[in-house]
Amino acid sequence: MDSYINDDESITYEYELQKDPTNLLTWTRYLDHVKNLKKKNTLELLCFLYERCCYQFPASHDVWNEYLTLRVSLIRTCNPVLYSEEFDKVNKLFEKCLYLCYEHVDIWIQYLKFLTLQSDLKSLRVAFNNSLCSLPLESHAMVWTIMIDYIRDNLLRDAVYGDEDDDELESIMYNALTGEKSGQKTAKDVDYWSSHLLLRYIPVCPNEELEDIINLIFMTKDYSGLIPIYEEYLIKSSKFALKNSSMYEVYANYLTLLEHSGTPNKYEDVLTTCIREFPEQRSELILKLVKYNLKNANLAQAR
Repeated sequence: MDSYINDDESITYEYELQKDPTNLLTWTRYLDHVKNLKKKNTLELLCFLYERCCYQFPASHDVWNEYLTLRVSLIRTCNPVLYSEEFDKVNKLFEKCLYLCYEHVDIWIQYLKFLTLQSDLKSLRVAFNNSLCSLPLESHAMVWTIMIDYIRDNLLRDAVYGDEDDDELESIMYNALTGEKSGQKTAKDVDYWSSHLLLRYIPVCPNEELEDIINLIFMTKDYSGLIPIYEEYLIKSSKFALKNSSMYEVYANYLTLLEHSGTPNKYEDVLTTCIREFPEQRSELILKLVKYNLKNANLAQAR
C-alpha cells in the first residue's frame, strides 16, 4: 500500500476514509484525484482504489460501471489467447458485479460485448442465458441485438447464402455412376451454436427482422432445423410479407432444405407444386429434379 500512496493529498483522503469509509463522496473525490496523478503506477493505484471502493459498495452500479469500463479499456486491444489470464480476471469481476447488480442492462451489455472479443462461445451462451433470466422483458431486445450482430458479423461473416453444392454436371454424373450419394451435411459443416440461438429468437423476433433471421439460419446450414420454420412462417403463412426475396426464391431455398434432409417424396411433391405455381421457371426446376436424382444415384428417374 505504501508503494501506491505516497503523496500528501492521497494520504489525506486515506485518513478521511479511515474515519468514515461509507462516505461515497470522499471515495469519488479520491478517485478523481488519482485519475489526475502523473505517476508511473497511476493505473495500478486506480485499480487498487476501485477494488476497495467496490468492496465497500458492492451493490453500487455507478462504481462498478466505472471500474469495469476501465478494466475493459486496458485489454480491449490485446490478444485474448496470449493474455487469457487477464481476460479471465475481468470476466470474474463482471460475474462478481452481476451477482448483485443483475438488473442493470448496461452491465450485461458490456459483459456480453467483452465476451464476444474473446470468442468464448460457452461463456457467451451462459452469460446470455443468465441475462435473459435476470433482466425484465423490455430489456431483452437489447441483449438479443448483441448476439444477432455477433453471429452475423463474426460467426457467419464468411458463410455463403444459398446452396453451395452447385456441383459440375461431370461430378454429379461420376457420383451417380459410382453409386455415391450426396448425403446430408455432416455435423462439422453445420454451425449449430448460431442456429440454436437464432431458432430461439424466431418466436420473439419482430416481423420486420424475420426474413433476415431466417436467411441467417439458412447460412448456418442447419437445414433440418430450418424446415419447420420455412413451413410455418413462409410456406403456409399468408401474414408474412417478403422484403428482399421473391416467393420463387423462398421455394428454391425450401427445396434445398428438403434435399439435404433426406426426404425424397416430399422433395418431389414440393418441386411438382413449384412447376405448377411458377411455370416460367419450369426448365430450371426440371434441371433441379434431374440433378437431385443424379446426386442420389437414381439414374432411371433422372432420365
